[in-house]
Amino acid sequence: MNYNVHHYDKLAAEHRQELRHEMEQQRLLASLPHHNVARRAAGRLGVLLVALGTRLEEFDQHGKAMAYDLGK
Repeated sequence: MNYNVHHYDKLAAEHRQELRHEMEQQRLLASLPHHNVARRAAGRLGVLLVALGTRLEEFDQHGKAMAYDLGK
């Protein structure tokens, strides 16, 4: 078996660097204060879209009723 210590050390160093980078990214993400703001904004947008969809359905039903009445 051909075992190259230099190659192994290089791969191990690259792996450690990747782990450090991932940990730093997670630390930075956790320290962001706007994380909750974004979640609240997304929640409010969802509520707004549901309300809009409900209004559109009501409008569509009203339009169909009007078309039916006019067709008589």
